[in-house]
Amino acid sequence: MVQRVAKVMHNNLLKGRGMRDFSKEKILDKFSVDIELTNACNASCSFCPRDKMPDIGTIKPYHFYKAVERGLEHPGTPYFAFCGTGDSLMNKSIVKYAQYIRDAGGNLSIATNGHLMNEEKAQALIEAGVSQVTFNVASRGEKYEQEYGLDFQTTYENILNFIKFSKGRCTTRIALVLHDDGARYEDEEMYWRSKGVKDFINYEVINRAGALYPLRDISAQKVLQVKQSLRKKGVIDACLVPFFFFFIGWDGYYYLCSSDWQKKVRVGHIETHAIEETYAARKRAVKTRSPICAQCTSDPVNRFLSNTLHWKEA
Repeated sequence: MVQRVAKVMHNNLLKGRGMRDFSKEKILDKFSVDIELTNACNASCSFCPRDKMPDIGTIKPYHFYKAVERGLEHPGTPYFAFCGTGDSLMNKSIVKYAQYIRDAGGNLSIATNGHLMNEEKAQALIEAGVSQVTFNVASRGEKYEQEYGLDFQTTYENILNFIKFSKGRCTTRIALVLHDDGARYEDEEMYWRSKGVKDFINYEVINRAGALYPLRDISAQKVLQVKQSLRKKGVIDACLVPFFFFFIGWDGYYYLCSSDWQKKVRVGHIETHAIEETYAARKRAVKTRSPICAQCTSDPVNRFLSNTLHWKEA
């Protein structure tokens, strides 16, 4: 999956394993078109700044079909993902949309908290050709209910049923958001492995471009110094996410990335812009770090400083 490839490449770059700067190139032959079916969510995660969202909505059918068209008109091989700032299962058309992507020859993954993945929905999505479902479930029992605001038993049974139904047909993956410094996430992984899950992905908490918590301002001189240090180490000084994952919001706008929780950086609209036509705006936003990258914990400059300075606001 392109998600795994991009994560490995990005991590390698941060570790200085000399790889080329994709931000200076044209759109890759393999990329992901990330479609936000809705930014509504049934959970109330403690690490999710939902109160900072400007509007809540659901993608219109003609915007969905246009988003898929934009992905397919590129000569490369796009992957599609239903993800974003909400839970895609809250969109009642998700099965029909999944079938549409399958019939168009696309590869589809879905990210969800799993609470709405009942037996009927699970079987329908597997039949619709979904290739991977990632369940965000970083804790269990009462702790889960406190952190997610959902009933754990329902989520637990849904995931177990999905594991059973999906064998050999769809990959089940567990995402662990490492939001609690005191938690033993290796125990969570061992638990789900015992239930038959083989694929895992661990995420550090992203501050969603300052929406979860702000970062202290860094002077232009300091930014330049850090960028020079990164280059000397053979590390790219710009975030790669906008060049691998083309995020389309529920309103039909391309946004710089899914961490733009407050939807500040529109780089085009699917009705007027092909993916390639958003590329210059992406490069400009990443290069200048304005208006959101300078406040994002995923930005390489901020990641570098996080190891040397206390940049998180108290």
